[in-house]
Amino acid sequence: MLEAGIETTGTLHPDGAVTLDEPPPLAPGRVRVALSPLPAVRLPDPPYPDESIPAPFDLPREGPVTPVVAEWVEYPYPDLSAFGLDGAS
Repeated sequence: MLEAGIETTGTLHPDGAVTLDEPPPLAPGRVRVALSPLPAVRLPDPPYPDESIPAPFDLPREGPVTPVVAEWVEYPYPDLSAFGLDGAS
């Protein structure tokens, strides 16, 4: 008989029942149970079906990494005076 006991994993259901992942190598009878939550595994979100909008946690794409360098743009918007607009909303 195992004096030190064993450690296994399972699922706790809302009604209080526990389903073990595998049967323990113990003889049938009364046992002592200690429960503690396991850390949740966060997987990347699945990609959208048409890939038009990437999911926030997509895995990185394969291939070499391309560095991005920010550049200063003096004035990114077109001159609205050419359209007769004075900036009034």
